[in-house]
Amino acid sequence: MEIVDIMMCHVCRAEFKHKGNSIVCESGHCFDISHLGYINMLAGSRAFHGDNSLMIEARQRFLESGAYSHLSLKICDILADNVKENCVIVDVGCGNGYYSDAVKRRLDSLGIKSRIFAFDVSKYAVCATAKKNKSLNTCVASVFSIPYRDSSADAVISVFSPLSLNEFSRILKKGSLLVMALPNPRHLYALKQCLYETPYENEVKSTDIDGFELTGNYDVARNISLGHDALMDLFMMTPYYYRTSDKDKEKISSLEKLTVEADFKILTYKKL
Repeated sequence: MEIVDIMMCHVCRAEFKHKGNSIVCESGHCFDISHLGYINMLAGSRAFHGDNSLMIEARQRFLESGAYSHLSLKICDILADNVKENCVIVDVGCGNGYYSDAVKRRLDSLGIKSRIFAFDVSKYAVCATAKKNKSLNTCVASVFSIPYRDSSADAVISVFSPLSLNEFSRILKKGSLLVMALPNPRHLYALKQCLYETPYENEVKSTDIDGFELTGNYDVARNISLGHDALMDLFMMTPYYYRTSDKDKEKISSLEKLTVEADFKILTYKKL
């Protein structure tokens, strides 16, 4: 699959060419294409990056249950209404590829040709994404050093990923679309009530972004009733699991069921 017309070397910002089963930039930086089709731009780094395999496996099970399908459907609706033929869409911090896959399938069903580039800092996440949909262009990379060329994207999707607004602006074309999904104040509040003596609401941040015009502000929410296994998957795919003592983890693992708020904010922007 042709990818070098979009990708650039995040080390030196040079263009890539294919060389065998690798891509090589003009400065000689070389990255291999894995047997699954993804490229690890962080290969050689000894530090562990991103979500571990347990988090990704839990997220796979939880999202495939349809628990967050209302969020996925709204993101698909927004993309379908705003992109054009032969669009390039970048899913930053793609996780296990749930949203990338959903968008690709929706656009395909409408006959809208698209190229979707999905990346995450976690190798485990990118492996899962590559397996989910082989038509996605996948790589392991940092959101703070995105390996795509300036003004190469018609849309960027950011679902709970770290915000690197300068990089989003750099890769987006003028007039193109940024879609951001964020937790609303009461998202998963019932889970926090079980964990903490003093639960807290999620922070509400300003919607203003320099260089972008806010074009849409959507609240997408529903309550979801979870049995024990689904609840544990939800817990394990969140940062709360890794910040909680074993004693407090017992508060969740002892529950047979719980109803939680799946309450999201979707913001859409046009790049000025």
